Amino acid sequence: MPSLEGEYGWSRTELSSVLAVFLIAGILMAPVSGAIADSVGPRIPIMVSSILMSAIFLLLARQQLSLNSLRLSYGLIAILGAGTNTIVFSRLIANWFYTKRGMALGLALVGGGLTTMVVPYATTLAISEGGWRTAYYVLSGLSLLIAPLAVLVVRNVPSEVGATVDGDAQSRQIAGDASGEEPSVLLHEAMGTRIFWTMAVAALALGMGLIPLVLQMVPIMLSHGLDLKTAGLVAGVSGFMSIMGRLLMAVLLDRVFAPPVAACILLLTAMAVPFFGQSPSLAIALLGAALIGLTIGAEIDLLAYITSRYFGLRSFGKLFGVMYACFNLGAAAGMLILGKLFDQFGTYAQGSFFATGLLFFVAVMLFLLPRYELIKS
Repeated sequence: MPSLEGEYGWSRTELSSVLAVFLIAGILMAPVSGAIADSVGPRIPIMVSSILMSAIFLLLARQQLSLNSLRLSYGLIAILGAGTNTIVFSRLIANWFYTKRGMALGLALVGGGLTTMVVPYATTLAISEGGWRTAYYVLSGLSLLIAPLAVLVVRNVPSEVGATVDGDAQSRQIAGDASGEEPSVLLHEAMGTRIFWTMAVAALALGMGLIPLVLQMVPIMLSHGLDLKTAGLVAGVSGFMSIMGRLLMAVLLDRVFAPPVAACILLLTAMAVPFFGQSPSLAIALLGAALIGLTIGAEIDLLAYITSRYFGLRSFGKLFGVMYACFNLGAAAGMLILGKLFDQFGTYAQGSFFATGLLFFVAVMLFLLPRYELIKS
């Protein structure tokens, strides 16, 4: 953001609109990518999307930008790169695990936390050394690495390599289903339940309150007077703690009823966010970034896991796609609100109070969720 703002003179609201386009396109593609993963499996979408996403980053690095071309490019990243999103990878993990699904999701999705930890620092370093175009070259190369990994490693279901779910032929029967098929409900059946709408509203509010803080963490830190590399370090701490959040969920999801635990983490984060947005010391900035990272790591894994536990796998891609779309819709709205508040007041303090209220609300919604009980048709 700061590099493009300095070179082209765009306002923070205008640049926030680019990320909003990305998130809105992600909203439209979330159920679509989930449906594709349900029908053809995750492997092909992962492979194709990584190549297309790499190509768009390469174009961004090589062209003279306008605000509209930047919006279009980020929209295409969300659309053509949708096969690499959390929905598709969560579907892949759910195909391979049942009784150990929480552990598997937590460990596998650590990759997202590694990205949040490493990429902000790597891109700020690339910008410092060679400018924003160099950063896009780096992102292009990283995206392209996914394709050969998909070819060599990813298999849609265990039977493709002669394996069984959880490595145990009886794992599904452990859940009490003698047929060996995991009980499931369809999308329209799930949408007729209070649980579905509680989860959807919570996902919307969580995205609105949390994701803008993550995506604009470097600009927030720069507004407090930190230099670019230190701001990247703060964002990296958030990424590291998102890994800790995922590992925490990996330990807890298969052992306890996790929504109340996640709600308590949210409450801690909500109390720290106001300090994070008001010219904090470096120590307070690091603490706030750590709690935000812990929350994002815990909450996304939780959302994927409880979607499978409440509704089963038959329409998991579509259902989690809807939840993820709600999450991104909230994030898009939150990005615009945070950018507008900054342009109006010249500070992120008001935006931080807005985020705090939303995080308290989500915590309450999580406390309202009942024990896992599949809703049968």
